[in-house]
Amino acid sequence: MGKKNMAINIVTWKWKQPQNPPKNKRKPCEFSAKHVNTLYSMVSRHLHIPFNFICITDDPRGINPDIQIVPIWKDYLNVHGCYVRLKAFSDEMKNILGPKFVSFDLDCVITDDITPLFIKDKDFMIWEDHERRRTPYCGSLWMHKPGTRTDVWDDFDINVSPKKAYDAGFTTGTDQAYLSYKFYPNAATWTKEDGIYNFKIHLMKKSIYKPIEKRDVRRKKPKREVVEINNGQLPGDAKIVFFNGTDVDPSLPSLQEKYPWIKEHWR
Repeated sequence: MGKKNMAINIVTWKWKQPQNPPKNKRKPCEFSAKHVNTLYSMVSRHLHIPFNFICITDDPRGINPDIQIVPIWKDYLNVHGCYVRLKAFSDEMKNILGPKFVSFDLDCVITDDITPLFIKDKDFMIWEDHERRRTPYCGSLWMHKPGTRTDVWDDFDINVSPKKAYDAGFTTGTDQAYLSYKFYPNAATWTKEDGIYNFKIHLMKKSIYKPIEKRDVRRKKPKREVVEINNGQLPGDAKIVFFNGTDVDPSLPSLQEKYPWIKEHWR
């Protein structure tokens, strides 16, 4: 068997998303060819098994020619959110993304050897963040053998499935809420213990509710206090840090200046 046939596929996504619904004031995520090329560079340094790198995109301009381009399909492409990615569970993806691939979001920094994460023999595996209580499975990182869970795609109905996921309590995100609905709590998972961190939740300040000693009837909600989690510093066991959100892109010079480890590794 040739080296190429033994390779795992690393898949990332870049497409121009439609505007958010009016009630959602956040801007859609916008990533560039530089994000794709930088992820490819980080994977090349830190993945020590043969791999093919694939970008599924509507705009291949500027992307490293060593990266395989797969034109993104039309299914749910113009629907707000990331439902377009669910077609990766369709049976036809065995010939496009198979026999096994890892889906990587672009807003990440890889800092150490990720090989142990992807040599597991699982039909499906996803990053689980216990502190994301509304949707514990995060679509930033997942691994799949195409053809093994085609029901994820076959059962999906844009008019029905998102509401089912929401009613089941998975209220954060789009495709990841549906994946949580389909797989939780039985999927194989990576967690923080595997060296996968969320920059905002695990490394930065966050606010929690103060214990209520005296009830303040003038306030509808209890007061919050800011607690230092890790002050933005890189944990010693970190392998991947995801920068979920539009205001903490690792490509931002201001963020790299404040946290030099980002500049060191995001290249």
